[in-house]
Amino acid sequence: MNHLHPFDQPEATTCVLKNHQQQYSVWPGLMEIPAGWELVAGPDTLEQCLLWLDDNGDTLRPAPLTARGNSHD
Repeated sequence: MNHLHPFDQPEATTCVLKNHQQQYSVWPGLMEIPAGWELVAGPDTLEQCLLWLDDNGDTLRPAPLTARGNSHD
């Protein structure tokens, strides 16, 4: 059996997606983007997408939770 997960294929491209809650996801470049998500980076190598996330994806928490967490007076 030679079925590899998309992220286990070094030559595969990946993308960075973002949803309406400002959450990011690394996604295989050849797979259809799921409903509710938009392309924000890529397609590129996994390494480049992870570097993009390091520079641009400041949190993994959904936006409503981040807003609540920042509203402490």
